[in-house]
Amino acid sequence: MTCGNVDDGKSTLMGRLLFDSGLILKDQSAHAVNSRGEFDYSLLFDGLSAEQEQNITIDVSYKYFYLNEQKIIIADCPGHIEFIRNMATAASNSDAALLVIDVTKGITDQTVRHLQILKFFQITKLVVAINKMDLINYNEESFHRIVNELKKYISCGDFAQIDYLPVSAVTGEGLCSKSLKMKNISQKSLSDVIFQPINPTRADTGTVLLVQGIHLHEGKRYLQLQRVSGKLKPLLQLEKAGSETGQKIDLEAQSSFSSDTNILTMLLRSDAEMSRGDVLVEQQNQVDVAQSFNAQLVCLQKIEAGKNYIIKLGFQQIEATFENLNPLEASLDLIYDATGFFHQKQIVQKAGILSEFIVIDRINYQTVAVGFIRSSSSSNRNAKFESVHRSHRQQKNGHKSFVIWFSGLSGAGKTTLAQRLEKELFSNYFQSYLLDADQVRSGLNKDLDFSMQARNENIRRLAEVAKILSDSGQITIVTAITPLESQRELIKQIIGDSLYHIHLSTPLSVCEQRDIKGLYQKARAGLIPQMTGISSPFEDSKTSDLQIDTSQMNIDQAVSLIYQKISKIF
Repeated sequence: MTCGNVDDGKSTLMGRLLFDSGLILKDQSAHAVNSRGEFDYSLLFDGLSAEQEQNITIDVSYKYFYLNEQKIIIADCPGHIEFIRNMATAASNSDAALLVIDVTKGITDQTVRHLQILKFFQITKLVVAINKMDLINYNEESFHRIVNELKKYISCGDFAQIDYLPVSAVTGEGLCSKSLKMKNISQKSLSDVIFQPINPTRADTGTVLLVQGIHLHEGKRYLQLQRVSGKLKPLLQLEKAGSETGQKIDLEAQSSFSSDTNILTMLLRSDAEMSRGDVLVEQQNQVDVAQSFNAQLVCLQKIEAGKNYIIKLGFQQIEATFENLNPLEASLDLIYDATGFFHQKQIVQKAGILSEFIVIDRINYQTVAVGFIRSSSSSNRNAKFESVHRSHRQQKNGHKSFVIWFSGLSGAGKTTLAQRLEKELFSNYFQSYLLDADQVRSGLNKDLDFSMQARNENIRRLAEVAKILSDSGQITIVTAITPLESQRELIKQIIGDSLYHIHLSTPLSVCEQRDIKGLYQKARAGLIPQMTGISSPFEDSKTSDLQIDTSQMNIDQAVSLIYQKISKIF
């Protein structure tokens, strides 16, 4: 991948390098003509019309080719700070990086940011190209000044290999052959360094395998495995990581076995329960069983402390939350140090596949961040709580808890809307519960009649139960006619600021037309005394948070409006 500050010449440099190396086809060259009719090397990468019009790189541009029997993919990344997440996306899949620096500008804040991201993604090989040397007449002192300054931001061990090269993208000096004008600075050309094969060394930490899947064939179980580390043999005896039984897992390779492969299928010869995501090890101390961990994150979207996220680690998806989010740069919400907590114990390592994860929003399933585990602990954060409070439950659920109270005449649509709303919340992974007044009257409140005193007590009990459910972390939905303002004030006193009151102002005439239960017809016939709206008062609400007339909008519209309003509380 190529990276660096905007206008440092990344696209021109790579375009010229590939063109001079004979790796650009004729039909591709035909499109590299700018609006002035001139051949422009940068257009070999900047393919978007907006990029060509503004002469900038916006999105990551890829070039694919084979060189010396090696497949090479080059990702040309944008330099603007607004597109830094595009650069991070490319870095997550790269083995080597070309960091381009304009010698006339030197090291900028964006140069340092890109360097931080390269270190974050543990890029193996870094090539620093000091570009535009022709503009300073190939001055040696300027080159060494920038190199020495850049070394202040690089620690020993950040990269396995680093090369510093002076180049000029416009003149082609130092690209495909050694530069005579800069022979005192470097004896290498950019193509000599950048196209060298990368053979990452695999640390011999013992065999660790990830179970991708299990399939049955002719009565035998076969494991589809991915190597994390160690050596492969035709016969392996391993253990399931985290197991306390010490049971041995015997595996036998198939006829097509190769010790160099990373993906393989082996026959399971042991009578052991296996699942996708299990980790197999030679010894238990090769991995950690973690409940909490310290990590670094590159955030693609805003990440919130205390919110529940899905963590994809290896082939497992587990829930986790983050606390102590500290940005490396206060002005840029990009790289964070964070403390994470798994909701169940998880097998991790401090390097490799079992240290790498992505953070997924469990509501819209979008990728929020990528991260690396730096250290871990088996301790449970809940051990520090002397008691479990509402805030702890909300933190674990990943959302605030509150009470949504529907009031309105019989037939206004309270239960219908409440059921649809609960279904919407549940499908989006919110902890919710519907408390319907009619259901409560058949159980908890079956001792109450329909006198005004009993009705007030019915409302009081409903509010107390709703408060308890809300304290448990639930979004509690209550449906009750609640005809009087005094009753609504009582509910507010009991539940407090966690109350969201929705009043259905559907006219009595509409409710009578609906009359699904036949109550209004019986009340008009004198069979039901004290029927709200007929022989018992119903007061319009003056203090509700939202009023809806269900005769003026359908169910979908009403639920959409409610969800939009309460989503601001989540």
